[in-house]
Amino acid sequence: MPGEIAARYLQAPDGESKVIVVAIDTHAETSHPVLHFAMRHVVKKDDTLHLISVLPLSGEMEPTSNVLDAPAPLWSGEAWKKEREAGELAAIEALKSANDICRTYQPALKPETFILEPQGAASGAGASITRHAAKHNAGVVLVGTRGLGAFKRGLLAVAGMGSVSQYCLQHLHCPTICVKHEQGYISPRTGPMSPTGMADARPQVCLAVDNTEHSHKMLVWASQHLIRQDDFIHLISVAHGAYPSGSDLTLQATAMDPAPVLACTDKTKGYLLIREAHRAIQKAVEILESQKIPAERITTKVLEPEGGASEVALSIVHYINRNNFHCAVVGNRCESGFIKYMSNVLLHNGSVSNECLHKVECPIAVYKFR
Repeated sequence: MPGEIAARYLQAPDGESKVIVVAIDTHAETSHPVLHFAMRHVVKKDDTLHLISVLPLSGEMEPTSNVLDAPAPLWSGEAWKKEREAGELAAIEALKSANDICRTYQPALKPETFILEPQGAASGAGASITRHAAKHNAGVVLVGTRGLGAFKRGLLAVAGMGSVSQYCLQHLHCPTICVKHEQGYISPRTGPMSPTGMADARPQVCLAVDNTEHSHKMLVWASQHLIRQDDFIHLISVAHGAYPSGSDLTLQATAMDPAPVLACTDKTKGYLLIREAHRAIQKAVEILESQKIPAERITTKVLEPEGGASEVALSIVHYINRNNFHCAVVGNRCESGFIKYMSNVLLHNGSVSNECLHKVECPIAVYKFR
């Protein structure tokens, strides 16, 4: 029988949107991996797939008083007309190629294609993607990311060309999945390629959980929209908190042991944090089992805090990157810009999802509470 928490979400009406948006640009090394991932892990037969391509901003574009509110840019010069025509042709070719890839997975699928005007921030693409997703009430949006380091992201931000994936994560109303271009192609038959060039026979998905309602909803969403029948699941939870200076937190028990051995100068406090992490994992297992995911396909792990982003992000990032996961899933609290600023600058608690977006090497899904 499902537990009380799992049953609550099972009884909830399924109002999830069936519209899936995949952002396509003219660079195959960025677009093709995210499209392969979408078709293999996300898109189902009854879903509506939107393939969208955003035209590049023109150097000769004349901005209006408010670029974000402009329905279309104002053009000037013969040079711009040629540039626009070239951009449109490139977008058409990219969408045709994307459509062909979709048909290798589902021959009967008929994706809807859109060429969008640039709307402003993040090279014009970010705002266009989020507006399209909001207009069509998208259930999930997938974008590619170049995996730039913090220094390069800073330079682009100074130049007014922010990260599209970062913009989408901050402004989209729905779950966002980001796939880095170096993660390789996913064929319809073999799955992602391992570093040795061999297809991984045991696809694995990592879910970072805590004991909150948001995390519980994330588990249900992932089980219904992302996890495949042959996937193996890793549930992880970080035993985070304010530890005394010089304390040595060591876990010497299995992840499901209700009484792990703890070597810490503050044993009582440390034990309570460990116990809370175990409770989060136990409830997560219950929810996944209620979604017909057998226990033998679930592995659990309580992680030590490593500092940064409320002592959670680095632990999650390092664990994910040490293992050959096909995908990772984390939650996002949808905090306002002011609250994020206060947490990041004054309390030194950055966003866990933001840290994972930039540092996790496998495709990552960020779930937002709708």
